[in-house]
Amino acid sequence: MTAMHPVEPARVANFPAQAERYRRQFRLFLKLTFAGMILTGAAVFGPRNWEVWVGVPAIALVFAGLITFFTLPRLRCPDCQKSAEDFDRFCPICGADGLQRYQITAAKCGCCKRTLGYNKTRNYRIHFCTHCGEFLDRQGV
Repeated sequence: MTAMHPVEPARVANFPAQAERYRRQFRLFLKLTFAGMILTGAAVFGPRNWEVWVGVPAIALVFAGLITFFTLPRLRCPDCQKSAEDFDRFCPICGADGLQRYQITAAKCGCCKRTLGYNKTRNYRIHFCTHCGEFLDRQGV
């Protein structure tokens, strides 16, 4: 058994903090956008004098939600320092080696048989780094 480097626990603890920041900002995006959509509906279907008083804050909330979404923090593997959101050879769900890419934005895992992809959002949670196979987060991001 080899002795661990004293920096290792701090590096491993880095990803849960990144993941929590990502989750918190994504929840903020959902709340802002949902509130903006509710106010937009009230401005459109409410009395005519609500258009300005409710419509302007609605547009501001949706715009703030979009800014929040497009500024989501990047998730980086603490071990290899590469983006945890890209596809490489390891499955982000089960961590198995041999992830097969078949499109630019899609891949299939031979072990867990999941088809992984992303268009506007991912259809999977990240548990493992796809570049080095390092375990990142039990809950998944």
